[in-house]
Amino acid sequence: MKLANISGTTLPGGGPRHIYSLLEKMDRKEWDIMVCTHKDGSYWDKLIALGITPYDLVLRRLAFLTFFELFKILRKEKPDLIHTHGKGPGVYGKLLGWILGIPVVHTFHGFQYKLLPVLNKLFYLLVENILTLLTKHHIFVGKGEKGKAKILSFLNDSNSSVINNGVDLNSFENLSSADDAFAELGLGDSEKIKVFGTLSRVSPEKGIITLLEGFGEAKKIAPHIRLIIVGDCPEEHEEYIKTVRQYIHENGLDGTVKILGSRENALGFLKCIDFYVSPSMSEGLPYNILESLAVETLSLQQTSQVTTIS
Repeated sequence: MKLANISGTTLPGGGPRHIYSLLEKMDRKEWDIMVCTHKDGSYWDKLIALGITPYDLVLRRLAFLTFFELFKILRKEKPDLIHTHGKGPGVYGKLLGWILGIPVVHTFHGFQYKLLPVLNKLFYLLVENILTLLTKHHIFVGKGEKGKAKILSFLNDSNSSVINNGVDLNSFENLSSADDAFAELGLGDSEKIKVFGTLSRVSPEKGIITLLEGFGEAKKIAPHIRLIIVGDCPEEHEEYIKTVRQYIHENGLDGTVKILGSRENALGFLKCIDFYVSPSMSEGLPYNILESLAVETLSLQQTSQVTTIS
Protein backbone atom coordinates (compact mmCIF):
# COMPACT_ATOMS: atom_id res chain seq x y z
CA MET A 1 0.00 0.00 0.00
CA LYS A 2 1.24 3.48 -0.81
CA LEU A 3 0.40 6.49 1.36
CA ALA A 4 0.63 10.09 0.13
CA ASN A 5 1.03 12.48 3.05
CA ILE A 6 0.25 16.09 2.14
CA SER A 7 1.08 18.93 4.54
CA GLY A 8 1.98 22.61 4.43
CA THR A 9 5.19 23.06 6.40
CA THR A 10 8.22 21.42 7.99
CA LEU A 11 8.71 24.19 10.54
CA PRO A 12 8.78 22.98 14.16
CA GLY A 13 5.22 22.76 15.45
CA GLY A 14 2.38 20.45 16.37
CA GLY A 15 1.38 19.49 12.82
CA PRO A 16 4.84 18.51 11.53
CA ARG A 17 5.62 16.74 14.79
CA HIS A 18 2.35 14.78 14.56
CA ILE A 19 3.17 13.73 11.00
CA TYR A 20 6.76 12.77 11.84
CA SER A 21 5.65 10.66 14.82
CA LEU A 22 3.06 8.91 12.66
CA LEU A 23 5.46 8.14 9.81
CA GLU A 24 8.26 7.10 12.19
CA LYS A 25 6.09 4.34 13.69
CA MET A 26 4.51 3.05 10.48
CA ASP A 27 5.45 -0.43 9.31
CA ARG A 28 7.48 0.26 6.17
CA LYS A 29 7.04 -3.33 5.04
CA GLU A 30 3.31 -2.69 4.73
CA TRP A 31 3.39 0.97 3.69
CA ASP A 32 5.30 2.77 0.96
CA ILE A 33 5.33 6.43 2.01
CA MET A 34 5.60 9.61 -0.05
CA VAL A 35 5.33 13.15 1.31
CA CYS A 36 4.45 16.46 -0.32
CA THR A 37 5.28 19.44 1.88
CA HIS A 38 7.34 22.65 1.96
CA LYS A 39 11.09 22.71 2.61
CA ASP A 40 10.99 25.49 5.18
CA GLY A 41 12.01 23.86 8.46
CA SER A 42 13.94 21.22 10.37
CA TYR A 43 11.39 18.45 9.85
CA TRP A 44 12.43 18.25 6.20
CA ASP A 45 15.77 16.69 7.18
CA LYS A 46 14.04 14.50 9.76
CA LEU A 47 11.83 13.07 7.02
CA ILE A 48 14.89 12.37 4.88
CA ALA A 49 16.47 10.59 7.88
CA LEU A 50 13.44 8.26 7.82
CA GLY A 51 14.30 7.35 4.24
CA ILE A 52 11.61 9.58 2.74
CA THR A 53 12.46 12.05 -0.04
CA PRO A 54 9.71 14.70 0.09
CA TYR A 55 8.40 16.75 -2.81
CA ASP A 56 8.85 20.48 -2.16
CA LEU A 57 5.61 22.38 -2.81
CA VAL A 58 4.10 25.56 -1.34
CA LEU A 59 0.71 24.21 -0.27
CA ARG A 60 -0.46 26.76 2.30
CA ARG A 61 -1.31 29.18 -0.52
CA LEU A 62 -3.72 28.24 -3.29
CA ALA A 63 -2.41 28.48 -6.85
CA PHE A 64 -3.37 26.71 -10.07
CA LEU A 65 0.25 25.87 -10.96
CA THR A 66 0.70 24.18 -7.58
CA PHE A 67 -2.56 22.28 -8.09
CA PHE A 68 -1.33 21.05 -11.49
CA GLU A 69 2.11 20.12 -10.12
CA LEU A 70 0.57 18.09 -7.28
CA PHE A 71 -1.80 16.47 -9.78
CA LYS A 72 1.18 15.29 -11.85
CA ILE A 73 2.97 13.96 -8.76
CA LEU A 74 -0.05 11.99 -7.53
CA ARG A 75 -0.79 10.61 -11.00
CA LYS A 76 2.83 9.47 -11.24
CA GLU A 77 3.08 8.00 -7.71
CA LYS A 78 -0.38 6.33 -7.78
CA PRO A 79 -0.97 6.25 -3.99
CA ASP A 80 -3.70 4.04 -2.53
CA LEU A 81 -4.54 6.58 0.18
CA ILE A 82 -4.07 10.33 0.63
CA HIS A 83 -3.67 11.79 4.12
CA THR A 84 -3.95 15.59 4.26
CA HIS A 85 -3.13 17.98 7.11
CA GLY A 86 -4.24 21.61 7.40
CA LYS A 87 -6.40 23.94 5.33
CA GLY A 88 -4.44 24.51 2.10
CA PRO A 89 -3.13 20.96 1.76
CA GLY A 90 -6.64 19.75 2.56
CA VAL A 91 -8.14 21.69 -0.34
CA TYR A 92 -5.53 20.38 -2.79
CA GLY A 93 -5.59 16.80 -1.55
CA LYS A 94 -9.36 16.40 -1.29
CA LEU A 95 -10.04 17.81 -4.75
CA LEU A 96 -7.28 15.77 -6.37
CA GLY A 97 -8.33 12.64 -4.50
CA TRP A 98 -11.82 13.08 -5.91
CA ILE A 99 -10.48 13.68 -9.44
CA LEU A 100 -8.11 10.69 -9.33
CA GLY A 101 -10.45 8.37 -7.43
CA ILE A 102 -8.15 8.05 -4.39
CA PRO A 103 -9.72 7.97 -0.89
CA VAL A 104 -8.71 10.84 1.39
CA VAL A 105 -8.29 10.99 5.16
CA HIS A 106 -7.92 14.48 6.62
CA THR A 107 -6.50 15.43 10.03
CA PHE A 108 -7.58 18.74 11.55
CA HIS A 109 -4.81 20.25 13.68
CA GLY A 110 -7.20 22.89 14.99
CA PHE A 111 -10.61 23.81 13.56
CA GLN A 112 -10.31 27.59 13.57
CA TYR A 113 -12.98 29.80 12.07
CA LYS A 114 -14.53 31.91 14.85
CA LEU A 115 -11.88 34.64 14.64
CA LEU A 116 -12.37 35.14 10.88
CA PRO A 117 -14.24 38.18 9.50
CA VAL A 118 -17.91 37.37 8.80
CA LEU A 119 -17.65 36.95 5.01
CA ASN A 120 -14.42 34.95 5.29
CA LYS A 121 -16.05 32.75 7.92
CA LEU A 122 -19.10 32.03 5.73
CA PHE A 123 -16.90 31.24 2.73
CA TYR A 124 -14.61 29.00 4.79
CA LEU A 125 -17.51 27.01 6.23
CA LEU A 126 -19.09 26.65 2.77
CA VAL A 127 -15.83 25.27 1.35
CA GLU A 128 -15.32 22.92 4.31
CA ASN A 129 -18.88 21.59 3.97
CA ILE A 130 -18.27 20.79 0.30
CA LEU A 131 -14.87 19.20 1.01
CA THR A 132 -16.43 17.06 3.74
CA LEU A 133 -18.36 15.25 1.01
CA LEU A 134 -15.07 14.46 -0.78
CA THR A 135 -13.35 13.07 2.33
CA LYS A 136 -13.50 9.42 3.39
CA HIS A 137 -12.67 10.11 7.03
CA HIS A 138 -11.85 13.05 9.30
CA ILE A 139 -9.50 12.88 12.28
CA PHE A 140 -9.42 15.37 15.16
CA VAL A 141 -6.55 15.59 17.66
CA GLY A 142 -8.89 16.49 20.53
CA LYS A 143 -12.55 16.25 21.55
CA GLY A 144 -12.92 20.02 21.67
CA GLU A 145 -11.98 20.39 18.02
CA LYS A 146 -14.48 17.76 16.94
CA GLY A 147 -17.12 19.58 18.96
CA LYS A 148 -16.43 22.84 17.12
CA ALA A 149 -16.52 21.05 13.75
CA LYS A 150 -20.10 19.88 14.33
CA ILE A 151 -21.08 23.09 12.56
CA LEU A 152 -20.24 21.20 9.34
CA SER A 153 -23.50 19.73 8.03
CA PHE A 154 -22.07 16.54 6.53
CA LEU A 155 -19.73 15.63 9.38
CA ASN A 156 -20.93 12.83 11.67
CA ASP A 157 -19.64 10.08 13.95
CA SER A 158 -19.43 7.59 11.10
CA ASN A 159 -17.02 9.70 9.03
CA SER A 160 -14.97 11.24 11.85
CA SER A 161 -13.06 10.20 14.94
CA VAL A 162 -10.80 11.58 17.67
CA ILE A 163 -7.20 10.39 17.97
CA ASN A 164 -5.66 12.40 20.77
CA ASN A 165 -2.15 13.80 20.51
CA GLY A 166 0.22 12.29 23.04
CA VAL A 167 3.84 12.32 24.17
CA ASP A 168 6.23 9.54 25.15
CA LEU A 169 6.84 10.07 28.86
CA ASN A 170 9.97 7.90 28.79
CA SER A 171 11.67 10.38 26.46
CA PHE A 172 11.30 13.11 29.08
CA GLU A 173 13.10 11.17 31.79
CA ASN A 174 16.45 11.68 30.04
CA LEU A 175 15.63 15.10 28.59
CA SER A 176 18.54 17.49 29.10
CA SER A 177 17.65 20.91 30.42
CA ALA A 178 18.79 24.04 28.59
CA ASP A 179 20.60 25.42 31.65
CA ASP A 180 23.58 26.78 29.68
CA ALA A 181 21.40 28.54 27.10
CA PHE A 182 19.20 29.77 29.92
CA ALA A 183 22.20 31.23 31.75
CA GLU A 184 23.42 32.96 28.58
CA LEU A 185 20.11 34.81 28.50
CA GLY A 186 20.74 36.06 32.03
CA LEU A 187 17.71 34.21 33.32
CA GLY A 188 19.33 31.77 35.71
CA ASP A 189 21.41 34.09 37.84
CA SER A 190 18.89 34.91 40.55
CA GLU A 191 16.47 32.87 42.64
CA LYS A 192 14.16 35.88 42.72
CA ILE A 193 13.60 35.83 38.97
CA LYS A 194 10.56 33.83 37.88
CA VAL A 195 10.39 32.94 34.21
CA PHE A 196 7.26 32.47 32.11
CA GLY A 197 7.68 30.73 28.77
CA THR A 198 5.81 29.54 25.71
CA LEU A 199 6.78 27.26 22.83
CA SER A 200 4.82 28.63 19.90
CA ARG A 201 5.12 29.94 16.39
CA VAL A 202 4.74 33.71 16.27
CA SER A 203 1.44 34.20 14.43
CA PRO A 204 -1.86 35.99 15.20
CA GLU A 205 -3.91 32.93 16.21
CA LYS A 206 -1.30 32.05 18.85
CA GLY A 207 -2.22 35.15 20.86
CA ILE A 208 1.31 36.50 21.35
CA ILE A 209 0.16 40.13 21.60
CA THR A 210 -2.40 39.11 24.23
CA LEU A 211 0.39 37.37 26.14
CA LEU A 212 2.56 40.49 26.01
CA GLU A 213 -0.31 42.68 27.20
CA GLY A 214 -0.91 40.42 30.18
CA PHE A 215 2.79 40.12 30.94
CA GLY A 216 3.21 43.90 30.84
CA GLU A 217 0.45 44.33 33.42
CA ALA A 218 1.82 41.56 35.63
CA LYS A 219 5.31 43.07 35.51
CA LYS A 220 4.00 46.27 37.08
CA ILE A 221 3.13 44.22 40.17
CA ALA A 222 6.02 41.73 39.99
CA PRO A 223 9.06 43.40 38.35
CA HIS A 224 11.19 40.27 38.84
CA ILE A 225 9.32 38.19 36.21
CA ARG A 226 10.65 37.43 32.72
CA LEU A 227 9.17 35.95 29.52
CA ILE A 228 10.71 33.82 26.78
CA ILE A 229 9.04 32.88 23.48
CA VAL A 230 10.57 29.90 21.66
CA GLY A 231 9.38 29.42 18.09
CA ASP A 232 9.53 30.42 14.44
CA CYS A 233 7.54 33.02 12.56
CA PRO A 234 6.03 31.71 9.29
CA GLU A 235 6.83 33.74 6.16
CA GLU A 236 3.22 34.85 5.78
CA HIS A 237 3.31 36.50 9.21
CA GLU A 238 6.47 38.60 8.88
CA GLU A 239 4.45 41.77 9.48
CA TYR A 240 3.02 40.27 12.65
CA ILE A 241 6.40 39.63 14.23
CA LYS A 242 7.38 43.20 13.39
CA THR A 243 4.27 44.32 15.29
CA VAL A 244 5.24 42.06 18.20
CA ARG A 245 8.78 43.45 18.37
CA GLN A 246 7.45 47.00 18.10
CA TYR A 247 5.05 46.35 20.99
CA ILE A 248 7.89 44.99 23.12
CA HIS A 249 10.04 48.06 22.42
CA GLU A 250 7.30 50.67 22.83
CA ASN A 251 6.23 49.20 26.16
CA GLY A 252 9.71 49.00 27.63
CA LEU A 253 9.87 45.21 27.66
CA ASP A 254 13.14 44.79 25.72
CA GLY A 255 15.09 43.64 28.76
CA THR A 256 12.49 41.25 30.10
CA VAL A 257 10.97 39.59 27.00
CA LYS A 258 13.11 37.49 24.68
CA ILE A 259 12.02 35.95 21.36
CA LEU A 260 14.43 33.07 20.76
CA GLY A 261 13.21 31.73 17.42
CA SER A 262 13.45 28.03 16.65
CA ARG A 263 15.72 26.03 18.99
CA GLU A 264 16.76 22.40 18.70
CA ASN A 265 16.79 22.25 22.51
CA ALA A 266 13.36 23.90 22.82
CA LEU A 267 12.02 21.17 25.08
CA GLY A 268 14.99 21.67 27.38
CA PHE A 269 13.69 25.15 28.17
CA LEU A 270 10.60 23.54 29.71
CA LYS A 271 12.82 22.22 32.49
CA CYS A 272 14.17 25.70 33.21
CA ILE A 273 11.08 27.91 33.25
CA ASP A 274 8.79 28.31 36.25
CA PHE A 275 5.47 28.72 34.41
CA TYR A 276 4.36 27.58 30.97
CA VAL A 277 1.84 29.87 29.25
CA SER A 278 -0.40 28.98 26.29
CA PRO A 279 -2.12 32.18 25.07
CA SER A 280 -3.40 30.62 21.83
CA MET A 281 -6.87 31.71 20.72
CA SER A 282 -7.76 28.18 19.64
CA GLU A 283 -6.07 24.78 19.88
CA GLY A 284 -6.67 21.11 19.29
CA LEU A 285 -4.75 19.11 21.88
CA PRO A 286 -1.42 20.97 21.83
CA TYR A 287 1.83 19.09 22.33
CA ASN A 288 3.34 21.96 24.30
CA ILE A 289 0.74 21.63 27.07
CA LEU A 290 1.30 17.87 27.26
CA GLU A 291 5.07 18.41 27.31
CA SER A 292 4.91 20.99 30.08
CA LEU A 293 2.82 18.57 32.13
CA ALA A 294 5.33 15.81 31.40
CA VAL A 295 8.16 17.85 32.95
CA GLU A 296 5.85 18.97 35.78
CA THR A 297 5.90 22.66 34.88
CA LEU A 298 2.83 24.63 35.98
CA SER A 299 0.77 25.44 32.86
CA LEU A 300 -1.51 28.43 32.30
CA GLN A 301 -3.98 28.41 29.39
CA GLN A 302 -6.03 31.03 27.59
CA THR A 303 -9.64 30.46 28.73
CA SER A 304 -10.93 30.56 25.14
CA GLN A 305 -9.14 27.27 24.46
CA VAL A 306 -11.35 24.23 24.69
CA THR A 307 -8.63 21.65 25.17
CA THR A 308 -9.72 18.59 27.12
CA ILE A 309 -7.02 16.48 28.74
CA SER A 310 -8.18 13.27 30.37
